[in-house]
Amino acid sequence: MSKSLAALIAGVVFGTGLSISGMTDPQVVLAFLTLNANWDPSLMLVMVSAIAVTALGYRAAASRIAPLFDSEFHRPVLAGIDRRLVLGAVVFGT
Repeated sequence: MSKSLAALIAGVVFGTGLSISGMTDPQVVLAFLTLNANWDPSLMLVMVSAIAVTALGYRAAASRIAPLFDSEFHRPVLAGIDRRLVLGAVVFGT
């Protein structure tokens, strides 16, 4: 299986999960972000579930020598905060 096909499958699974959980509805997101009497914690439950699945994935990946569709793991080489990182965070936040 190619990297592109694996990425496509992962994206479809992610999008399907968001759709099934109702997280594609802007009203659900707004209900989570507005801390009033109508606060909806369902988005937080989806995020906690995603963190748990990711933790399991990282644990499984740590026991492997190489990923399934590449010859080696590619880890970030830069550890500091630079201009590109800050600019990316600002763009993402906007």
